[in-house]
Amino acid sequence: MSEKKDKKVKETAVEEEKVETVETAPEENGGTNELEAKLAEAQEHILRIHAEFENYKKRTVREKGELYSAAAAEVITKLLPVFDNLERAGACTDFESLKQGVDMILASFHSCLESCGVKEVEALGKEFDPNLHNAVLQEEGTEYEPNTVCDVLQKGYILGERLVRPAMVKVAQ
Repeated sequence: MSEKKDKKVKETAVEEEKVETVETAPEENGGTNELEAKLAEAQEHILRIHAEFENYKKRTVREKGELYSAAAAEVITKLLPVFDNLERAGACTDFESLKQGVDMILASFHSCLESCGVKEVEALGKEFDPNLHNAVLQEEGTEYEPNTVCDVLQKGYILGERLVRPAMVKVAQ
């Protein structure tokens, strides 16, 4: 029986401690106002941070669009001379002049791509690399070693470190 009494005494002591803790907090009237002020300040701070973050998101979306437009304008500016030369070639009536003009346009277009950072994928005579080449045909009995590109059907291009288009190739068996 004494165990039950001890247990009850302990429970009562714990409950009284809780009551004392709860009762002492409201007695500090200035403390409640201070807590409410701190809460309001924290809420205002959170709202300010949220507004700043929303402005940041809008600003980055706008800057991204402006950057894209500027890059597109730069590429178009580099391509316009090639387009002008194509128009001139279309007006040409002499075949030799036309052939010469098309060759000049190809050279101009090639230099335009290089100035934009585009490089041609080296393929002919190189070992087949599935990361750079798209093998569409295989050929037996060529002068090339097996698993070597023996013909390029369509050139591939790289922009910086990114493959824009793989080279379409024929591979020796």
